[in-house]
Amino acid sequence: MQRGEVKAFHQVMNEAEKADPKSPIVKKYFDVKKALDPPFKNEDPAQVELIAKLRTEGYKTFDSERKHYRLYALAKDKDNATSALANRRLALMEDTLDTFYYWFALQEGSTRQPNLPKFRLNALLAGTKDDFKIKHEQWGQMPMVADGFTPRRDNVVVLSSKVRLQDPIYNEFQSVLARVFEETNGKLQKMNFGINFTPEDLLNGNISDVKKNPAANNFKPVIGAAQTVVLLSKTLEDRAERQTVTNESIRQLLIASEMFPRNVQIPDWMVEGLAAFFETPSNALYPAIGRPSWTHLISFKHFRNKNRFANQADVLHSVVTDAYFLDARLLSKDAEERTESTDLQKAATEAWELARCTSWAFVYSLAQDNNLDYLFKYGDELNKLPR
Repeated sequence: MQRGEVKAFHQVMNEAEKADPKSPIVKKYFDVKKALDPPFKNEDPAQVELIAKLRTEGYKTFDSERKHYRLYALAKDKDNATSALANRRLALMEDTLDTFYYWFALQEGSTRQPNLPKFRLNALLAGTKDDFKIKHEQWGQMPMVADGFTPRRDNVVVLSSKVRLQDPIYNEFQSVLARVFEETNGKLQKMNFGINFTPEDLLNGNISDVKKNPAANNFKPVIGAAQTVVLLSKTLEDRAERQTVTNESIRQLLIASEMFPRNVQIPDWMVEGLAAFFETPSNALYPAIGRPSWTHLISFKHFRNKNRFANQADVLHSVVTDAYFLDARLLSKDAEERTESTDLQKAATEAWELARCTSWAFVYSLAQDNNLDYLFKYGDELNKLPR
């Protein structure tokens, strides 16, 4: 399960039942499995107005196979591209739901099992980059880890259909790729070779079909190189998509499971730390749920080597008081006002990296010692605060 092999995980647990049916962990696993079988049918009362507005604006609904999630997207009839995008992300959400609840079921000791969501888990897919930007502004421009955000009070996951919005290197790569395709196709058309390079045909292999493209045999080395570049681009997109869905789905589950209250301002370090603990970062070679983070462990070691953690008591105090996140927000605000300062931009990026890696490290440490139940108890105390 920690490697994201959900199907294989279920097969192993079925074997475990045969080997030791009285095992407490086996029992907890099957209790969770039974609880997750029914769909989430009821709508969240807090989302009634939002859903009504989306329907008025013409958003279509896409339901996950197990009916735990519903995604709203602007799509025309027979819009295969949007349908495929929605279904792929819904499948990732279902996997994240499983890994979240089964991870807790496999923990020994007193770690509490999170409550199941009472209502259907909803998500919204913005059709264009500008549409996503507008929605982000409307919901208060909350800081984003990847290409999505989850407003706590509404508890709806808002996703961008375009990935790596905050990755300038990837965006530059895409611009170069588009220009090369345009120049190559222009030359081929002038020479009347009857072949056209598109990312879709390169990925599905149609461009190599001699029956459809008789000139394909003359361009095998070029086609091979182009396919490699397009495959790299697609891999970068898929990894960014997985990070966004896994991170934001966990944020949604933390509220839907009533682990933390939705109408109280809760510390960033808990939400960020738990989301990072269960997410798959965009540069991960494979999922590592509940294991050392591909991204945050490297950042943590970097800051440790830079002697940023000289006084451990001060570091812990900065984590649990959200001091690192407050510093990151202030630096980001300054960087937005002084866009000409590259040093300020770099400092803001580093501040967010410091805040997120330390919050992940603290949650990871608690998990390793079977002490995550302290977070549940902290959530109970927060739930007593005035709304």
